[in-house]
Amino acid sequence: MRYREDNPVDLDRARVAVAEWREAHPDGTADQLVGDIGPQFHRNYAVVLRGVFFAAQDRASRTRLVDATEDCVERRQRFEAEHPDVTITTPPTLRDLWRAVVPAGHAAGRDLGMQVTAWSLCDLMDKLDDIYPPNAAPGES
Repeated sequence: MRYREDNPVDLDRARVAVAEWREAHPDGTADQLVGDIGPQFHRNYAVVLRGVFFAAQDRASRTRLVDATEDCVERRQRFEAEHPDVTITTPPTLRDLWRAVVPAGHAAGRDLGMQVTAWSLCDLMDKLDDIYPPNAAPGES
């Protein structure tokens, strides 16, 4: 399709059609999308539909990542309230690790040393949940 044949109305219509199709077919592929809704558009509009499909997919994955991060932040807040003796430190740069300082002899008989580390907050919270099960009463860890 030539650039001069494209117009904002068609692009807006494509965004709406792709969103509706994705809602009805959450596991669908770009080729299936083009096969299903392609005939509603210009005959060479498949490349635009694929672009809208992948842009929506990218936006959805970033939203899931933000939701997962918020969940990890909530887990951290809950954990810190339940275990004030464990100190979680935020990495100073993106190349550093998340750290949790665990008091000596306090990690359910495990010889972990004094720190638990991970590249992401979610991974750190998973490790801490293994050491301090969420449903355990204080002192049972």
